[in-house]
Amino acid sequence: MKKTGTGRVRNVAKNSATNLFIYPVFGIKNREVPMVIKKRFMLPISLIIIFSISVLSGLSQTRDYWLKMERKGQEFGYEHLSVCKIENGQLEYRVEQCIKTDVAGLAPQDIMIKANYIVNADFEPISFSLHSQSRARDRQMSGKFSEEKMHVIVDDKEGNIRKDEISFQNTYFDIVLPDMILKREHEKAFEIKVFDPLSMRVNDIEVKITYSDADLLEASIAGVTDYRIDRSGRIDLIQIHDLNMKIYRTDAEQAQEISHLSTSGGFSLSTHSRQFFPNVLRVASAQLEIKWKNLPFEAFHFDDNRQKVLNTSEVNGEYSAVVEIKKISSVSEKISAPVVDKSFSRFLGDTEYIKPGDPSIQQKSAEIRGRENDSFSIVQRLLSWVSNNIKTDIFAETLTGPEVLRIRRGKCSEYAILFASLARATGIPTKVVLGVGNRGNQWIGHIWNEVWLGEWVAVDPTSGIFVSGPTQVKFVDSPAITGLNQVRIKLIDNLSIDILDFTEEEEEYSNTYLNQAFAFKISRPNSAWEIIETQRSGQIVVTVKPKQQLGVRFEIVLYQVTEGASAEAILNERINWLAGIAKGFNKIVDDRIELLGHKVPRIIFLSDYNSITLVSENWMLVEGNRGYLFKFISPQSCYEEYKPIAQKILDSFETVNK
Repeated sequence: MKKTGTGRVRNVAKNSATNLFIYPVFGIKNREVPMVIKKRFMLPISLIIIFSISVLSGLSQTRDYWLKMERKGQEFGYEHLSVCKIENGQLEYRVEQCIKTDVAGLAPQDIMIKANYIVNADFEPISFSLHSQSRARDRQMSGKFSEEKMHVIVDDKEGNIRKDEISFQNTYFDIVLPDMILKREHEKAFEIKVFDPLSMRVNDIEVKITYSDADLLEASIAGVTDYRIDRSGRIDLIQIHDLNMKIYRTDAEQAQEISHLSTSGGFSLSTHSRQFFPNVLRVASAQLEIKWKNLPFEAFHFDDNRQKVLNTSEVNGEYSAVVEIKKISSVSEKISAPVVDKSFSRFLGDTEYIKPGDPSIQQKSAEIRGRENDSFSIVQRLLSWVSNNIKTDIFAETLTGPEVLRIRRGKCSEYAILFASLARATGIPTKVVLGVGNRGNQWIGHIWNEVWLGEWVAVDPTSGIFVSGPTQVKFVDSPAITGLNQVRIKLIDNLSIDILDFTEEEEEYSNTYLNQAFAFKISRPNSAWEIIETQRSGQIVVTVKPKQQLGVRFEIVLYQVTEGASAEAILNERINWLAGIAKGFNKIVDDRIELLGHKVPRIIFLSDYNSITLVSENWMLVEGNRGYLFKFISPQSCYEEYKPIAQKILDSFETVNK
């Protein structure tokens, strides 16, 4: 059966200018934005790296001022900065920072940073200490400069202490960037190496002086962030254009009047489409047109084992790519692990977050792998283990593979980072992938992986599956999480997707309905009942009902659950909505029952429909990113008669291996 549709999707990426902001949902660190900028203003994702800095030229007294962070009128963060001279002509920078973020509108959390930096009179590094505290972790860091290296100690407050040596030739703390802009103003344009202690990475950034007079100096950082600095050495304003964000100087009282910023409002890749697939799980092939502006084709890599580019076009900076996505039935060939081909070395080694060489990762990967040498079988085991043993939790930071393994929680980025760490530890080349996932009438930003199995094959450890069909649309892949950021940032408010054409597979079922994508099956009680699958507002609904009795039905509404959402929250939201529209609404039961080893919420209510009182019994089960809303609806007059049959249908529900 062939159906066509057109659906335009506007993608609002949740990126931040620094290294924290943009990645609450994805959990990615922004590398393409200049380090200082990204690190300073990236609110939720790897930890916010100090978003402001002071300027101190020939300072003779303490400078003390406050900065406030704002996006589209929402004030959500502040920084208190003081700079003073100490002994031997050295300068001390003290920073206290607070960021309030509500990741995806579901997980309010605060990130606190206190840091101290010591530099000499030429702003060259001497030492630093930094304490960062958030929902995900509590870290104490310190470093001393000697012999052109920064010697860093990281204490995670859980008994784990790590030491690192970082090459530090002609490198400065990112906190002194404004000072260096003033000092090198006469050069008009220059490059500088800056160090971000949170990621422990040195980056090159380009600075261009754009305006100066007796009172002010303005500079552009890599063309994406503008600084305005006064001649007394204080930041007046920082503007981060791609994110519609600004940081500006204010007083202490005003700076601390902030509230949680929901990352669903422009920092997350999430949008509603005007059209959607009736059932994305049945789509055998689809053609989509993806549009964006001011980002060259070279930044993307759309192709994978499911997806290929059919044609592209560009007119006046407006780009379009038509891609075709097909269902994949099998892997092409058998590959043994480890892969020793040196051409795959970039996809086997350690990165900032992916850590196959870590002892804990090595031990766990060996345990999961066992004696298996076939790469396909190893990938299956790893997908199953990661999906079943990591709990979805949305926090602002991006964690390393060993950190995820230790706390067993995280977003899709943490699932992908841990999976890549474990897979690479077994010798299987692995990438990380950025794109969007289809959720009914929404396209939501997502991160998954590709593994080398004779060809690059898409896998999703969050769901524990091999990816097939247009459930996910790929934009770019990389050996490292940070390699995804250029595309992510530039797609903020800058993406649309049209469904040009698609073909569906026919699916038949008799006594038992099986849904592979949502990994469950359910049976009808006898031949007098039928099973029907329909689509409502972009959601799949499976109905089991008697053929002769009107008004009686058992339904399962399938949800792709936003990470971190609870069964109680989903069910209560639905019931509250029904309470506002149903006639004669009366909740009579609100409790929990046992289902598949879970205590799930249950709500029973009465309502009136055409002079008939209906009983509606509702249960909600969430497993990973899959949600199942069970509903048994019956006229009150025959509720007791059909209740045992409804229980039998519920008891037949069973999750299956994906």
